Amino acid sequence: MYQYVLIGVLFSAIAINASPAGGKRPGADDLNVAQEARRLVHQANWASVATISSDSANTGYPMVNLLSTADSKVGADSSGEIYFYMMGVDKVARDVRKDNKISFMFTDAQEGECNKRGDDPWSHKCARTLITGQVKRLEEGTDEHARGLEAFLSRHPTASHWPKIPVPDHDFYLCKLEVTDVMVFGQYGYRHATPAEYAAGTDAVNVANAIHA
Repeated sequence: MYQYVLIGVLFSAIAINASPAGGKRPGADDLNVAQEARRLVHQANWASVATISSDSANTGYPMVNLLSTADSKVGADSSGEIYFYMMGVDKVARDVRKDNKISFMFTDAQEGECNKRGDDPWSHKCARTLITGQVKRLEEGTDEHARGLEAFLSRHPTASHWPKIPVPDHDFYLCKLEVTDVMVFGQYGYRHATPAEYAAGTDAVNVANAIHA
């Protein structure tokens, strides 16, 4: 009889430790995907990007590169947009001309936040978002181009000189991502948000508490 009492106490202790005060352990269901994705995009000035390779040596394989990004001016609120420059001869530009699909990865590890907490970049406590979509080239002279350029140059001042580089095929042009899907990874899973949800960013749950608890 005594051993059954001990077993009951043990399982009760495990159950208590596995759940927070509210009785539910934070996980994928607690993620405020749109809000957290917007936070990660807003704090970053660059992103890892993946495209489908157009290179004859590795056609069809996913290729990873890096792009400087901006969603708003320094000190301004999040816009949800992802603005970036592309260049004609760049590998990313060549790939999207053939297959206009691209994915952007933003993570707290970029800002050193995970390292400060002692979390590995792959840890479930190190928040990251994968945002997929298509590249839209912004037409010069439009309000959209002006907003994007102002945001980008605020974060990357040296970019003002890029279009002036006198080298053939180095034609820089401003783009933005037309979002088709948003994923946020945190705790022990991931969840998706629609482009409309991401644009609104109005979810009520405080994701920072759920992910970094």
